[in-house]
Amino acid sequence: MKKLLTLILSLCLGFAVFSSFFNISAAEVNKGIITIGTTAANTGDEISIPIDIAENPGIMAITISITYDSNSLEYIEFLKGKVLKDYTVADHPSKNIIRFVSCESTDRMRDGTLLTLRFKVKDNAEWNFSKIDISYSKGDFCNWDLDKIMPTIVAGGVDIAYNGNNCSHKDYSEWKTISEPTCASEGVKERICQKCKHVDSLKLEKTGHEFPEEWTVEKVATNEEAGTMVRYCISCNVFVDRIEYTLEDSEQGNFDNEIGTEIPKNDIIEDNFHEQNPDKELTPVKPSPEKEPTDSETTTSTGSEITSSVSQSTQAESETQTGSKPDSPQTESKPSLNNDQKEVVTNQDIREKISEVIPSFTTILSYLKFAFIFLLILFIL
Repeated sequence: MKKLLTLILSLCLGFAVFSSFFNISAAEVNKGIITIGTTAANTGDEISIPIDIAENPGIMAITISITYDSNSLEYIEFLKGKVLKDYTVADHPSKNIIRFVSCESTDRMRDGTLLTLRFKVKDNAEWNFSKIDISYSKGDFCNWDLDKIMPTIVAGGVDIAYNGNNCSHKDYSEWKTISEPTCASEGVKERICQKCKHVDSLKLEKTGHEFPEEWTVEKVATNEEAGTMVRYCISCNVFVDRIEYTLEDSEQGNFDNEIGTEIPKNDIIEDNFHEQNPDKELTPVKPSPEKEPTDSETTTSTGSEITSSVSQSTQAESETQTGSKPDSPQTESKPSLNNDQKEVVTNQDIREKISEVIPSFTTILSYLKFAFIFLLILFIL
């Protein structure tokens, strides 16, 4: 039986080759409808796809390719139909085709199922319609007279359901800004998958603080106390480079000694800054976001500073940490001095104390000297 099938198949292939090379005159028969089934499935399901023929004009030999997406479907097996008796099916997943070859001993005229293909829907199959189709050329279908059968192909496939995460997100809406970036915080923009409504978000880099060259009066100067001024970010209330100034400074610099006054950069301000902050550079007008001033850099008072009184230190720290622009007069209090000024005062106090102690030692030494001379005279006598 096997030898007979081999012989028949060889004859069929021989006819096909002979027709191709020697251009045997053969008629074209545009009849027959081959329909590939369609079904719905979930990832992981095993499914059956029938391939049926109707209006069969009579077919003796078939050599075709059944195309499918091997990324979504895994071929399992085929089940024979009732129209044909002898055929071979071979899967080629790397090429996304299944080769189908049939050669009969006579024309087969019945309508019905040629064969049924069994697939498994892969677990990572994309949510879409996975098409199954048939591709062929003239001569791939023929009858015993070697007429070229040209049937109509109706494609089918598998409608793979959405499982919550198997969408490729190929069709997104336009980006929409949800929140604008600020000096100190990132912004967010989003787009939505038109198919599954998945939200894709993107962070927008924070802009970073931008400080002007102008200084703003934070606390007015009086005859008894120094005033303070800082540089505020042009977009928010963060400030840097706090310095103190006197009434004499405001008169020499010809600027208003009022809260909220913006004062252009001048020599008096620069001199005060370098005197009060000898180890610090002036904050750039536009520092990079990666080098934004920290809380400790935006203030001049720290927990490690030694102040003349607890109340002065507390008030200085409170004023420093608020970081808000003053828009109304504040209660005046004695300003805290910067580090260099505090060290000078402390050294002066020490010198004064030493100067008070040194005369007492001199007096004692003088008494001891006279006592020694007096005892020496008594010893000689």
